[in-house]
Amino acid sequence: GDPDNVTIFGESAGGASVHYHLLSPLSKGLFHKAVLQSGLALCQWAFQDKPREKAFLLARELGCTSQDPDTVLEFLMTVPAIDLVKTQHMAVLQTEREMIQKFGCLFTPCVEKSGDLQFLTASPHELMRTGKFHKVPIMMGITDEEGTLFLAIGMVNCDQVNSDPSVIVPLHLGIALDHEE
Repeated sequence: GDPDNVTIFGESAGGASVHYHLLSPLSKGLFHKAVLQSGLALCQWAFQDKPREKAFLLARELGCTSQDPDTVLEFLMTVPAIDLVKTQHMAVLQTEREMIQKFGCLFTPCVEKSGDLQFLTASPHELMRTGKFHKVPIMMGITDEEGTLFLAIGMVNCDQVNSDPSVIVPLHLGIALDHEE
């Protein structure tokens, strides 16, 4: 291939990953075009806004009750991968509402507030709003009926979404609503 004409492509979570590369200062100059299909970093399932809280919940579910972040990190680093996978859903997605909103995506990118190699320096919404992204040609699209997979495997409760559209609608529109609204 031509190293001066690199196009990155992703579908669904891969589309969000491509979008994250568009937003990350660490990816500057690594590609020249991008194709995003059926996924963006702006999707509610693609971004973790409470990574510390979720890490503490997972550690607690696995038996570590420390409130010290370094202790929790050390503990989680010793847990076998299979135990993390088996425990993650019940520890991290606390409610059916959150499960619907995250489509089962538990550990997703988050803002890194410190460090020399920050992949994401602000929320995707903030980076887009302020124009802090790589200006390269982009093609975007969707996969027809892709979301029906979540219905087929029972990941989305249609009755809950129909009776309470605020489960997903405000997040898709970038509107923060109190559940009562």
